[in-house]
Formats: sequence, structure tokens, C-alpha cells
Amino acid sequence: LCSNIDPLELLSATTSSLASFVSGEPNLERSLQNGGILRNPPFLPGPELVNRRSTAVDILETLLWLALDEFCTTTGFVLPDEVLCLLPPPLAPTLDMAPSPTSLSPHYPATRRQSRLSYVAPALLENMDRGAADRQQWLAAPGTRERLGAVLELCEKVNTSLQNFKER
Repeated sequence: LCSNIDPLELLSATTSSLASFVSGEPNLERSLQNGGILRNPPFLPGPELVNRRSTAVDILETLLWLALDEFCTTTGFVLPDEVLCLLPPPLAPTLDMAPSPTSLSPHYPATRRQSRLSYVAPALLENMDRGAADRQQWLAAPGTRERLGAVLELCEKVNTSLQNFKER
């Protein structure tokens, strides 16, 4: 089967594709963003008035869990087990939410957990402030950091609105 493949041709093809990558061609996400397929969600100025999308993903994840905890405490909402299982184990004792009866393996990659959280968190909040019309913006975000930062901004804005409503 492989006798028809010329090793020099294979080497040439591999070298040319490697050269195009090394020569500075953008990666797939950057190409999709440049083509307008992937876009950053709009900045939502909340109480912090800070665009958090340049913050490290680990910090954004922690801040989002703290904001979700505040949201649940204020509203009495209980996160589903499918979401709670994404809670990082070291963070669980610091929050008021009950831990999930099921948990992810300690070997489950943090980047995968953060990515899953970045997709599920907007769905939890989409009925609160801006509605499901923004769902496509979340899906079109180019990366986990951008989604986590944007949903953190939304969660902070919702929490501020709830606090202001409670104070009336």
C-alpha cells in the first residue's frame, strides 16, 4: 500500500506545510477571527468597569465562581450538578454552594474544565439580563479566556442589578 508514496515527495509536502506555519501564517482561531466568523463579545461595563479579557484564565475561573456564588446566594438558585462538578476542588470550601455529589477526576485537565465552564455559564445567566439573543456571541468567542471574561462581566452586572433591586 505504501510503496507508491515517494518519501522525498512526502518530506517536501511536510516541509512546505511546516514552513508556512513557521513563516507566520495565523492559526485557525486567528484566521476565523480575522474573517469575522469568531468575534469577541461586546464589553459589558459593570461595577468593576474593567475589561477582564486579558486576565489569566485561572483567575477568571476563580472570579467567575465567586460571582456565581454571589448570584446563587442572592437569588436562592441552586446550580445543577452538571455545573457544580466543574468547580475546582481547592475552591469548594470557600464558597457557600454545596459541592456536587459527582466530581471530575483529579486528572481531568483544568483547561478542559475551564472551557466547559465558559460555555455553560452564559446559559445559566441568559434569562437574567440580556436574553438568549446573545447566545451566538458566546459561541462565536475565539477562546476560553474571552468567554470567561465576558460571562464574568455579565455575571457582575447581573449581581449589581440584583443588589440594587434588593436595596430598594
